[in-house]
Amino acid sequence: MLHSFIADWKARERKSSNIFGDGVALPHVIDNSGLKRILVTVGLFKMPTSFDGQKVRVVFLVAIPKQLDANLSRVLSQVYDLIRSIAANGNIYNNLKNYDSTRSIIQLMEAI
Repeated sequence: MLHSFIADWKARERKSSNIFGDGVALPHVIDNSGLKRILVTVGLFKMPTSFDGQKVRVVFLVAIPKQLDANLSRVLSQVYDLIRSIAANGNIYNNLKNYDSTRSIIQLMEAI
């Protein structure tokens, strides 16, 4: 199942990448596992990497279930709003880019 998910994600990115300003990428893919949940994984690059001619430092990979009910649609909207807020808030974004895995996740919100 993981192989299928990765293949679907790569195929989706070949059609159109989802990079928006300041080095944030938001790739997403339909999850055909049948699970009714939204999966979000965050990836951080120590040094910017080039993708589609743009520099990327932070990647939010979002897996969306094939069937969305009203509750999951609302949650998905909130997830996208949160990601946009993180990218737009310089303090949170800088804390994320400089995330220290030896510290608690609360460090992301320290500069608010």
